Amino acid sequence: GLVFDTRIFSQEELDEDLAPARVSDSGAPQMQHMAVVRDFLIPLGTEGGDPDFTVVNTAVEFGVVDAEDGPFSNDSVEIRVARPFSLVAVTFDGSHPREFELTAPRVFRGESGPTTTEAPIAIDTRLELTWTPATNDGDERRVTATLVTDTEPGAFEVELTGRTAEPAVGEAIDLSGYRIEQTGGPASLTLPAGTVLEPGGVLVIGRSADRARFEEFWGELGPDVLYLSGVELAGEPGFPIINGQERYRLLDAVGGAVDPAAGMLPASGLRSGRSFRRRSTGSDEFDASSDPGSSATPGRFSGGIAGTGRVVLSEMSDASGSGNWVFEFVELFHDAPSPDDGEGLIGSSRCAAVGRC
Repeated sequence: GLVFDTRIFSQEELDEDLAPARVSDSGAPQMQHMAVVRDFLIPLGTEGGDPDFTVVNTAVEFGVVDAEDGPFSNDSVEIRVARPFSLVAVTFDGSHPREFELTAPRVFRGESGPTTTEAPIAIDTRLELTWTPATNDGDERRVTATLVTDTEPGAFEVELTGRTAEPAVGEAIDLSGYRIEQTGGPASLTLPAGTVLEPGGVLVIGRSADRARFEEFWGELGPDVLYLSGVELAGEPGFPIINGQERYRLLDAVGGAVDPAAGMLPASGLRSGRSFRRRSTGSDEFDASSDPGSSATPGRFSGGIAGTGRVVLSEMSDASGSGNWVFEFVELFHDAPSPDDGEGLIGSSRCAAVGRC
């Protein structure tokens, strides 16, 4: 600050640089205060028209983790600001978007989604992002967090990466809350609580028939095959609905891609009156047959087994014949040899009962 005393200057100096001040101004009769100047620095933005804040370390690497030890947080994203601002929304997009969230500062969620934060972002604030993987599937996570602000620029992105540990081959997988999404027809079907698939196990979802009727049409499934009725889980007209060009993908309980890693299967889409069987668990290719009655093998996976320990989409089939749409099905396979399959055949009990392998 500055106390300005005119008496220390000559009048010529005041006239030249500080007019209209007079030498006598600081010595006026009954004067109680001299002029005081205080200097305040008010940040209104960085120089050169740059943003009002910068983001340091815009990539968060969680590394390889075991899902059972989660969740995992990382506070390496730092915000340096020229003036306080607020986050108004945060969205996640990529391979496993529902596994991530911003935990600090917390973004309040209204009926229509994220709305505001508890407090403005201040100087040297750190953002904590938390990852909660649903399962150990060995898949790499690549997710982009987009954070929307109330200042300029209006948003910034943070890249999130990580990988879970490879699943232990031979362990059962809990599919509770997993979703099978379909293009066309019902958007998705959620697997109920308690759906557990053993190594080498098969899960069959028939569109609109109970297990007894399904087995009358396709043949016995075998005691180790899980069966679910799509109409009981998704309501009328059931699930799946196969009329042509449908494709599928399997998501875990928090929306992460399980199979395939990206896109949907089969790549070419289904066709009415066809069955599609996966060639190998190590490939996304399917073989199509125009005679489902003799080629479809619900309850038994006969393709190549890569032993990844993951659950994969293994077969989808229409059902030939008038009124037989109720027997359409989608099949899942736990890609790990079961202890009972000494010869590497999955679902051999069905093979013996039906008489075709």
